[in-house]
Amino acid sequence: MNRFLSFIKTVALSFCLLLSVQSVFGQYNFPVMYGTHFTTQASRFQPTKLGQGIGIFEANMGVYTAIGTNALNFGQALDIGGLDFGSRTNDLTNAKMNEIVDNFASYNTASVSAYTTFNMFYKFRKKREGEHHRELFSLSLELAPRAEANVVFSNEVARFFWYGNKQYGNNPVNMGDVRVNMMVSNEAVLGAATDVYKKDNFKIRLGLRLKYIMPIANVYTQRADAIVQNTGNGYDQQTLISTNYQGSSSLPDNISASNFTKSSIGSGFGADLGITAEFKNHIVATVSVLDIGQVKYNNNVKNYALSKNFVFDGISVTGNGTTGSVIDSLGNALKFVETANAYSAPLPTRMILQGEYHIKKPDKDDREHTKHAFYFTYIQGFRNYGVATTRPVVNVGYSFNIKKMFNTGASFGFSGQSGFTAGLWLSTRFFGTTFGLGCDNIAPLIAPNSANASTGIAFNLGISF
Repeated sequence: MNRFLSFIKTVALSFCLLLSVQSVFGQYNFPVMYGTHFTTQASRFQPTKLGQGIGIFEANMGVYTAIGTNALNFGQALDIGGLDFGSRTNDLTNAKMNEIVDNFASYNTASVSAYTTFNMFYKFRKKREGEHHRELFSLSLELAPRAEANVVFSNEVARFFWYGNKQYGNNPVNMGDVRVNMMVSNEAVLGAATDVYKKDNFKIRLGLRLKYIMPIANVYTQRADAIVQNTGNGYDQQTLISTNYQGSSSLPDNISASNFTKSSIGSGFGADLGITAEFKNHIVATVSVLDIGQVKYNNNVKNYALSKNFVFDGISVTGNGTTGSVIDSLGNALKFVETANAYSAPLPTRMILQGEYHIKKPDKDDREHTKHAFYFTYIQGFRNYGVATTRPVVNVGYSFNIKKMFNTGASFGFSGQSGFTAGLWLSTRFFGTTFGLGCDNIAPLIAPNSANASTGIAFNLGISF
């Protein structure tokens, strides 16, 4: 098996691995970010949320999984997967697949992400005479298995692999940006947050999370460009490919669940930073920058480079759906330069801006707690890698509390990847035990033929006192 086909199969296997584990591992967890019962979990996205709950000590487990794409609506994804949904039956035909390929956008992205968190938090306090206990600072410890992958491709790439090369005649065609990325790791995290300034009705809070990253698997595309042009006619036709590609992978010898308990392919460090300004105990503005850092991979490394012009025989298209023929033909023509040098890959850095407005009510001890809360969130990634995307996410939400025991709410948003989203959540707190369940996007269930095939599911369980 040549190196090209080996690499393609490695990438496909890695992506299928993520799809198979997504039920146990996340992207943006708005039910946690907007809910009031799981502030320790929310500190994963906004470090300053740590210590903002009603408990002094918490132990939590959170599970979140998400998929997102702008390439397919939910109905099309069901058709391709051969699945029925309610009264909607799978009726994928060659003509429908042609329509799907023809309607791909110039820029398409798909991602799958998942994590499980196990964390503990403690709020160190000091009591001043005549006042309630006041927080000095809060600390947390967390272990988080994490898995993310994304694919970026143009409509021309999809057409090339589906229809073959003869559709272009002798015109040069730019294949656009094509990338496949994946990261699977365990993270050990130390978190801290505290108020650094407080006067009258204004305070500033800082949050920090330091991560030691133990990678399990990685696929990283640094560069991918290609121009395709046919030459000649009829049986003499050939296709010239001008390509500039560089990618790397670091994978365990055996991909299995047991690899999540150990790491042997490298190490890395990362950080999450946050700052919050609060005015009159009602208006809150937060800026967070997540996943600053990188991971170095030095075991089981394969680097692939290709920066040449190649010629392969034209593919005779007798029907539609020539993907296998295209891959086989390319595999015989493209010869990668392969090395085993260590490489570094960045973390999926992104920035989150969030504004909040809280309507509060005093409890029996005359301490104020949020009754209603309104949220606006803007998320901007700095690269298309993992959960980060250069296409922004905009979301709004509303949260409602009943006597600190029940919290529920809804969120609505839009992004270049997921399109329109509508989410719901519910959490409870009884006798120090908290339980929460939420969904980032129920739109595909309501309108499968128009809503993008994107959603996220959150589950949280914890104790606090």
